[in-house]
Amino acid sequence: DLHSFPTRRSSDLHIARSAHIAFATGLSAFRAARAVWLVQPDAEALHDARVALRRLRTALAAYEALVRVPFRVKPASIRRLSRRLAPLRDVDVAIQELQLSGDLCEPELRDRLEQARERVRGDVGPTFHRRGARRWQRAMQRWLRAPAFTKSAMVDARGALSARIEQLWPPLDALSGWAIDASDLATAAAEALDELHRLRRRFRDARYLLELGSAAGLGEPHLSIAHFQQLQDGLGGLQDLRVLRDTLVREVGPDWAKAAQIGRAHV
Repeated sequence: DLHSFPTRRSSDLHIARSAHIAFATGLSAFRAARAVWLVQPDAEALHDARVALRRLRTALAAYEALVRVPFRVKPASIRRLSRRLAPLRDVDVAIQELQLSGDLCEPELRDRLEQARERVRGDVGPTFHRRGARRWQRAMQRWLRAPAFTKSAMVDARGALSARIEQLWPPLDALSGWAIDASDLATAAAEALDELHRLRRRFRDARYLLELGSAAGLGEPHLSIAHFQQLQDGLGGLQDLRVLRDTLVREVGPDWAKAAQIGRAHV
């Protein structure tokens, strides 16, 4: 392990620095969003915190062959924290969708969703301060102060990063061929919606990898980052509608007809 940046070749130095920047930026963005949420717990701050965690997890996976991070800094630990924030994000999405349409003015529906938000919001503060979350953040901060790299970073950082990105890159045949009629959302099979959500995550991860590779100087991507952003956003809108439907069914309770009607109206 090397406890300083590689210096043999300028390209290896640039890529090593790009890893340091990616980790520092991800950790800083997460902490900033967390600080905002703890003062004013709004939906945007929570969303920003989850985005920062996803980007940090992608960077850890991409630079795995080049860096020697502390054992506490694992993608699985970051994923667990992100998933614990998901219930509140789902309720936030449902409220936002209903606010845009004006359906939130219905008193019973508004009250139930606000009650649900208060219930799950109480879990977020303790989640941010869980011992495991504090440990991996401290461990990453120590690495940022004294970065350690593997031999691959010294010998061929460009080749190691390119190979890792290629390994993580989702197969192109998995990124196409899916379509769903939005009018069928209320009755669509859960398996089909799950597959579409997985497809959206693939688009998102592909975009993050393209951005990391471009920042590390691996050349201009053959596929447009903006194109993947558009695909991710399109499927994200569909996922938001699914979250709305599921949240209404869960929180409105047995009044499935009302939830289904509102869900179809939004589609």
